[in-house]
Amino acid sequence: MSKATNQNQVKRYNRRQFLKQVGLGGLGVAGVSILGACAPAVTQTQVVKETVEVEKIVEVEKVVEVEAQSPWITGLVPSDLDVTFNYSSWEGEGEMRKWLLHFDNFFTKFYPNVNVQGDWGIPWGDYWTKMPTQLAAGAVIDMMWMHDTRAPSFANNGWLMPMDELLNAY
Repeated sequence: MSKATNQNQVKRYNRRQFLKQVGLGGLGVAGVSILGACAPAVTQTQVVKETVEVEKIVEVEKVVEVEAQSPWITGLVPSDLDVTFNYSSWEGEGEMRKWLLHFDNFFTKFYPNVNVQGDWGIPWGDYWTKMPTQLAAGAVIDMMWMHDTRAPSFANNGWLMPMDELLNAY
């Protein structure tokens, strides 16, 4: 005789199986709750119409005649100037290569007749005795490297020129 199974028969659980099933069900409920908390909040929006005054701005293109001038020169020094520009620096060759490139490009383009003469690579200690000596003797140095700790003594002797007026004119 074969054993017939009753599909309506209730499955029996022992205590361990029961606790396992209840625990899995609890985890499922907790997981759904956590996922629900991560969902974006649903907000209801309301459309409200307002009347707002807006000022109209109109841009107009206007042709203005101006004298063509390079942004590098103020027009105060004529481009056909034929003089020597003297500068001095304590910097060595590596640093001076950068400056010389700009000096050469600038003077060649805007002041081709200016002869640029530089005295650079002067050791730091010698520089601060050589410059005052040359200036006191009447040498013309158009530009020199200056350290902020040395500027007051050069200014007190009249060897530094304020550039405020030149900068304001530009």
